[in-house]
Amino acid sequence: MTITDIAAWYAAAVATAVFAWDIIKWVRSGPRLRINTKCNISYADGRVIESTSLEGGALVSTLAEYCHIEILNTGDQPTTLIDVEAAHEPNASGNQMSCSSIAFMVHSGSNPLPALLGPGEMWSARLEMRRLEGLATEGKPVIRARTSYRNKPILAFPVLKGNA
Repeated sequence: MTITDIAAWYAAAVATAVFAWDIIKWVRSGPRLRINTKCNISYADGRVIESTSLEGGALVSTLAEYCHIEILNTGDQPTTLIDVEAAHEPNASGNQMSCSSIAFMVHSGSNPLPALLGPGEMWSARLEMRRLEGLATEGKPVIRARTSYRNKPILAFPVLKGNA
């Protein structure tokens, strides 16, 4: 084997490695959404359920609990978040109830749906727990996010107090 043959084999190996790396980059490119949920959160601007006056004039308020939802684009390209809904998995009879995106309170800094999510950007909203708990009586609750880059929705399963 001559030095020319060794150089040719070396060049072929490097070219194959570069080609394989380009395929890996192509497969991993595009938007990637991740949904995070946190249940039983109260917000200072949340709905007041009950107010009690204490001695001395202090007012104590009980606030509604919410499920906090964050949708993050961890990919390298933007995508459009079309719709978010809360539902439960279909029950034995195939019936299913859901809460559309109108039931979600979008946080400041997040755009109303549909919303463009660039790389590293987040969309955030909350859903009152009584709605999610109502869905949980019919089946396992699920949060679905529809996007412009996938045909199937992205799913997240919030953990409720009784289902942990």
